[in-house]
Amino acid sequence: MKPVELTHQGEAHVLTAGASFQSPAAAAFSDTSHENLRALIRGMAAKTPWRELVNSLFEAKQPWLHQIISSPKRSRFLGDLLPNDSGSALDIGCGYGQMTLPLLTAGWDVVALDPSDSRLRFVEAVVQQEQLIDRAAFVCADYLDTEFHTPFDLCLCIGVLEWVGAFQHESDPLERQRHFLRKVRQELSATGSLIIGIENRIGLKYLLGCEDDHIGAPNIACLPGALANRIWREKTGQPLSSYTYTQAELEALLREAGFQEIEFFAALPDYKLTEELIPLSDGGSEFNAGMLSGELFRPEHNGYDGSKLSPEFQDRLQGTYASFAMQGIAHHFAPSFFVKAK
Repeated sequence: MKPVELTHQGEAHVLTAGASFQSPAAAAFSDTSHENLRALIRGMAAKTPWRELVNSLFEAKQPWLHQIISSPKRSRFLGDLLPNDSGSALDIGCGYGQMTLPLLTAGWDVVALDPSDSRLRFVEAVVQQEQLIDRAAFVCADYLDTEFHTPFDLCLCIGVLEWVGAFQHESDPLERQRHFLRKVRQELSATGSLIIGIENRIGLKYLLGCEDDHIGAPNIACLPGALANRIWREKTGQPLSSYTYTQAELEALLREAGFQEIEFFAALPDYKLTEELIPLSDGGSEFNAGMLSGELFRPEHNGYDGSKLSPEFQDRLQGTYASFAMQGIAHHFAPSFFVKAK
């Protein structure tokens, strides 16, 4: 792994293989306790295989999180979207290493970045146990506080863009998202790619009343940003800080940030546990044909907690997809997108 130069809040650092830089964010997304993560790390220090530890801790008590950490569907998209050649990658918001580990296994050099100290220590322990530490480095910090001077061939932003404006109150969440995309474009190599995984603001299940994956409430986040923010403030007294986008809105944001080649893919049943990845470069023809015939339909779930949607809801989804497909517009209402931008 080549050294990676970075500046954090004005101070210069150099990362080499196996190195870790620590400046944990004051607040970050959490889906389990720090004690659970510390238990995993202690278990790995005692030479217990990490998958065995994850199974014993989460499979029964937190089955959704268990799938999020361990299911091979999490990285299913990489085989379709990765460039042919390996190189250097930045995994922004690396979570539990669900993408970091497959990238390392595929021969990439990876900087895993996450604002959560305990989560990143878990990833580091997993990489160490898998004997891939010679091509990995770790940064515990807010990405927007960290400037990389060594360009990357690939940046991953899986389930991250929508959270960029959360856990802070000093700036506008929408502007932080724009700044985030501009910053990524600047820190990619001339031929580098950004891969985003994100929910569709007007995904059909949300329009039909399923709770949003981020706020856990229905019929709000699917609305245009200003209206959604107003209703959320009226409901909770707090500003809305998590925003998703339609395909057209997200493409406009990426172009504004300087990306010129942008490919969209529909992810079914969503980007978290992908079973089908359908390119939308044909204007949605493949998606629409598959939904019209029913061959592409995959039962969807509540992305907030992983709970199954009722058979009645699934029938409504499938029937509405088919109706939209007949008009050639079903692809606009896909539940999630993967986006590859250069």
